[in-house]
Amino acid sequence: MGRSSAVLARAAMLAGALIVLAPLRAGSEDGAEDKQLRKELEAVKEQLRRVEQRMQQQDELIRKLTADKQPPPVAAPAPAVATAVPASPGVATGRTAFDSSRAKALAAGGEPVVLVRHDTSTEDIAGFAVAAGILTAVGGRTAHAAVVARQLGKVCLVGCHELKIHEDGQGGEIAGRKIGEGDWVSLDGDSGEVTLGRREIIAELPQAELAEIDAWRHL
Repeated sequence: MGRSSAVLARAAMLAGALIVLAPLRAGSEDGAEDKQLRKELEAVKEQLRRVEQRMQQQDELIRKLTADKQPPPVAAPAPAVATAVPASPGVATGRTAFDSSRAKALAAGGEPVVLVRHDTSTEDIAGFAVAAGILTAVGGRTAHAAVVARQLGKVCLVGCHELKIHEDGQGGEIAGRKIGEGDWVSLDGDSGEVTLGRREIIAELPQAELAEIDAWRHL
């Protein structure tokens, strides 16, 4: 027997996605109506899957929008002592280490580390892993340090011509100013600036964009 001639409307709302099922036609055969209903239910399931994917994409977007930023110093500005080629973005501040073994030792003590090298090679991978940033005296955006830093998501400046590493590898100079192991240095992977001393780093959230994403969740 046929179903009721009343038109059936169904709607589902989830995270801003409106899903409307097409009405069944009055007087249609039960088999045809069942087939149409199953088709509509599959359409709903597909829409819900898309909504879930969209929410996952929003979560990933929030993660990407959260980035370390270097704010203006609270005290008098600390001018950059040198510039280098930005190879991997972000900002980093840490204690200077001139080889991977010392970088690991400082990091094991809970200190942020900036690995400072004339150049890097595959032997420096352990240092990359524990460093907040990498600074080299030579190289460009396709140098070993640059490529590995981008893969690991590490701040990296290369080709800092003002950087000189002592022959014993235990210290150096930046623009004529001596630096030793454990000295604080800060890197700005956006501007390419190198600053001596510790800089405060905050996690800056783009509030307007995040508010818009949150509004999507409540549609």
